[in-house]
Amino acid sequence: MFSMVDYCADMGQLGQDCSIQSYNMEDLELDQVTQVINYHPLFLDHFLRTQNFIMDGDGPLPYDYRYYLAIIAAARHQCPYLVKMYEKKFINQGGNAEWLNGLDYIPSKLRAIYDINKILAHRPWLLRKEHIEGLTKGKNSWSLSEVVHAMVLLSHFHSLSSFVFSCGLTQKLDGLSSPKLKTAPAILPGVQQQQQQHLQPAV
Repeated sequence: MFSMVDYCADMGQLGQDCSIQSYNMEDLELDQVTQVINYHPLFLDHFLRTQNFIMDGDGPLPYDYRYYLAIIAAARHQCPYLVKMYEKKFINQGGNAEWLNGLDYIPSKLRAIYDINKILAHRPWLLRKEHIEGLTKGKNSWSLSEVVHAMVLLSHFHSLSSFVFSCGLTQKLDGLSSPKLKTAPAILPGVQQQQQQHLQPAV
């Protein structure tokens, strides 16, 4: 009986050097996603460490694969903000620009995960072990650790696409960064009252 740790032994561990304390939030030109999450510093710490780890940390997938998977995950949800952002990052990582022309231009190994991307994005409960086995057998097969890494990436960017839409961050596509948000988000009066009651000491 193998555990997930056995399958992913070469993926390393989440490092402390990716935490929010490593960044000067005033100096960084932050993308809008990070600006919004910055209202919740504890969550931002976990978010940055996780995303930096799966995108740039130790792992079985080459960097161009990682950034391409981010693109197709966001494209599955038709999220142009993330697609454009990660297309730029993909090119900056030395990715092959031809891959951005469509599925016919990518390696067959990457093309093989296309169906899993669709299933994870829209009906994840339909994912079966046969889908995984199909990736790990035959020519251009994936290792189990590569499959796990890829599925974590796809799931992360499916979720992040929903976050982008829910926060209304789909409008600004030029520049991908914006002036830093100076004011805190508006709080509805009812919510503010609940927060004040929650902060009052118990009698």
